[in-house]
Amino acid sequence: MKAPRSASPRKAPRKAPAKAPTKGPPKAPAGPVNADQIDRLRDRDKALAAASPGLGGPSLPGSTMELLESRTLSVKRLATHIGAQAMPPEIAAMLMEGVRREGVSDASTLDEVLSGYIDEGTVDVYSVTDRKGGAADTWLRFTCGDTEVGYIFHAGALKAIVGDQDINPV
Repeated sequence: MKAPRSASPRKAPRKAPAKAPTKGPPKAPAGPVNADQIDRLRDRDKALAAASPGLGGPSLPGSTMELLESRTLSVKRLATHIGAQAMPPEIAAMLMEGVRREGVSDASTLDEVLSGYIDEGTVDVYSVTDRKGGAADTWLRFTCGDTEVGYIFHAGALKAIVGDQDINPV
């Protein structure tokens, strides 16, 4: 009679070595690229170009969370304005320009914007500056419902629209 074989542990199959990350631009997706993908890539490239520091002011990240946590940008609250009477004319003009360009409200006066579009008629004003120096951007930050929105201006010109914390260069 044969003696029972002792159970020997099975060896784990060998894994292929991990590939080192490659440098450079990401590779194009495999398979055909459709027109929607091309349009999205063009829009992304235009947005990146529009946010470049060469066009004035600091380069902006993709969201307000990244903006507030940035180590390269200084973000300082300058003021909080509640209602039309408390808002300086230059801030009111920027707010109205942002609303007009965004196209989300048909309000035509500052009072209509503050009462019908912006929660509690409250607008926070921030400066955004590259820590290395340079001209500051002005960020008008407010809420509509439970959504953080706003506008970022450089030298009085609309630079980006904030929608649901996403910074979208114009």
